[in-house]
Amino acid sequence: MVKKTLSVLAALLTLGCASTGGTTDSGDFWLTMPGAGTITIVGVSGPQLRSSTVINNAREHAARNASMFHRIDAHFYNRHAIGTGIFDFENFFEYTITYDENLEAFMERLDHDLDRDLLRVGNITGIRFSYPASLPGPVSFSTAKNPDGSPVWTNAPPVISGYLVGVGHSGRQLRVGDTFNGSVNSAIAAMTAQIEQNITSITREVNGVMTTIHVIESKGVLTNFFVLETWFDPVSQSVWTLAIARQGN
Repeated sequence: MVKKTLSVLAALLTLGCASTGGTTDSGDFWLTMPGAGTITIVGVSGPQLRSSTVINNAREHAARNASMFHRIDAHFYNRHAIGTGIFDFENFFEYTITYDENLEAFMERLDHDLDRDLLRVGNITGIRFSYPASLPGPVSFSTAKNPDGSPVWTNAPPVISGYLVGVGHSGRQLRVGDTFNGSVNSAIAAMTAQIEQNITSITREVNGVMTTIHVIESKGVLTNFFVLETWFDPVSQSVWTLAIARQGN
């Protein structure tokens, strides 16, 4: 289980992208299309002294997404309060993402060939892993770029029949894996909001000050969670993720 509580307002962006099997690598652009009986998952690692550590880090990172393919239970809660005074405000955000954290079981099922599956962008190493799993239906998607080189789905999410679509974004974190995981978590938030989201607003007196409180809460179960495309912004070094999933029970 991953649980985070933040005292700042988090921006959960919902935007979205394609599929035929395999991975297209165009530098900062990683497109992973599901194949017959296997899916491709990219694991990442920052610079390390030993190549074996890079491989192990990337495998562990990919195992997280392999676990999430089967089931995710997610809950997001955001409270924003504004009073009449200039300093009368509060931002509170927390989320819980639950998945099978026995990652070694998934790491054992990941396969790769370094002669063909090694990816590099900046100082980040990515490894394409194949994982024995199948999506429940075809994925109709084709990728395209904006004039500035970013994917078109960073502007608006695509519609992919039969699936929830979510776009996630994360600014640069200290650890490479945290940046990519943060982007994935943001995509999960985007899809969870499509399953169940409640928005409430009330105005009441708090410590003698009239305060307006806005609460946005979403929750849901995702299955067949799969990252279709990842974009690493070479300027900001942030990460964008396009993912799909089915609503679970």
